[in-house]
Amino acid sequence: GYQRPDVNSEIPGEPVLDFDAGPPPLSEEQRIQGYKWCQTCRIIRPPRTTHCSDCNCCIMRYDHHCPFVNNCVGQRNYHFFFR
Repeated sequence: GYQRPDVNSEIPGEPVLDFDAGPPPLSEEQRIQGYKWCQTCRIIRPPRTTHCSDCNCCIMRYDHHCPFVNNCVGQRNYHFFFR
């Protein structure tokens, strides 16, 4: 199976990743542009991105979670639903 690499190994010149630390600081420019921190995915979300609790992932240009196809409607598949 998959084993997560040792993220705390010291590689010269590389930052040490700490998954238990809080969100990384956002620059003022990122905040103005609408970037946010997703606590669940632990990523910096682009503007108009929402975390779907049904799919357990962040969806760009999230519209809704469709229970009929058990999938989110968003940027990558919006055109399939509204033609």
